[in-house]
Amino acid sequence: MATMTSKPLVAHKIVHPVAGVCWPVEAALYEYVMAGNGLFLRARKPGLEVCFSIAETEVRGLPTSESRFECDYPLVPADLVERILIRSQIEAEQGLEILFHLLWEEGRWSLVVPPQEQGGGHCKPLSSGPDSSHARALIEIHSHHSMRARFSSTDDRDEQGFRLYGVIGRVMTRPEIRMRVGCYGYFWEIDPSWVFEIPDGLRRADEEVL
Repeated sequence: MATMTSKPLVAHKIVHPVAGVCWPVEAALYEYVMAGNGLFLRARKPGLEVCFSIAETEVRGLPTSESRFECDYPLVPADLVERILIRSQIEAEQGLEILFHLLWEEGRWSLVVPPQEQGGGHCKPLSSGPDSSHARALIEIHSHHSMRARFSSTDDRDEQGFRLYGVIGRVMTRPEIRMRVGCYGYFWEIDPSWVFEIPDGLRRADEEVL
């Protein structure tokens, strides 16, 4: 009788002390990887693989590792990002936040504004079932109106999937964007230009204003 095997949800690995590498991601959710410079988290899904530090420390006898971001999809076009900004500004005139999903479908990026609950300090999709845009999105973005583009403790609690998360802030005055990888409650902030073509009128949240 054949033995059925399945992937573990979580795996634990060590960087090879000679080769300085570890094996391909095999866990269904994510893997902890011990390296000479601390503990890293690795995860992959179709089109996206990440590795990033979650705890820095010295582990003697092991080579160091480094954070890595690999996305097989092209950058989200500037015109879609501009549509997100314009719609965010429209909602901001009413004092509301708004949520967007970006999906890769049929060889192109698709922008979805899901049915949602909106307020002055929150926005939440009404559906999260397996066929919803919430379940299928690779990128999720929400807006702030007058506030800066920063991830709040509420965002940390809500953003528990494995995808790319973004926030656009100060949309009526100095529009800015911030991005991060979210992996089941672990986060790594990344440069928005790794994901988007940045249109005129929008800047990275950490960019100096002259």
